[in-house]
Amino acid sequence: MAFENLSKREKIMLITAMSLLIVFIIYLYVYTPLVDGVADTEANVEDLEQDITQKRIQAEDKQRLEKEYELLLEQSGEMTEEEFFTEDKEFQLVQKLNSLSDDLNVELFNIESQDLTTSEDIYIEIPINLSVEGSYEEIINYLGEVEYSEYAIRIASVSLNSDFVASRDDEEKIEATVDLIGYGRKEVENL
Repeated sequence: MAFENLSKREKIMLITAMSLLIVFIIYLYVYTPLVDGVADTEANVEDLEQDITQKRIQAEDKQRLEKEYELLLEQSGEMTEEEFFTEDKEFQLVQKLNSLSDDLNVELFNIESQDLTTSEDIYIEIPINLSVEGSYEEIINYLGEVEYSEYAIRIASVSLNSDFVASRDDEEKIEATVDLIGYGRKEVENL
């Protein structure tokens, strides 16, 4: 064999070169893929940890919002979903305000609903401006009926115009501008 004919020094060099070649092949085809796999796995673990943290925060927010919603429902006198204002109920509310004004001898001569605004975390607010005319007592009765109607409504402000005083059947009429806020439930995405 050719290996036996080599000198001792040549044999040592050849064995050393082969050993280095084997170590390089093991490094190239075994160690490097393992290290790359571990790095990829660590990156995936970090991404998953971030996802878990985000999902945990979302779940906590959802639980907090549900608790706030339940608390607000309790505070609002155990209102049902039907009592919350929605865009399709806007016309019904206008009809209700108009029929109340007819029933209570108050003239409703202006009603405007404004754009929906987001309030708090799970509610929307629908501002409504009314202008009514009647006696002090009629306006007070009207506002009481509006406040205790079947919808979730809050009277934000009432402004009486003392300059506008007209006579109707020996009774003085005044003009009142009323700002109402109707409350609706905002759709929350399922987490």
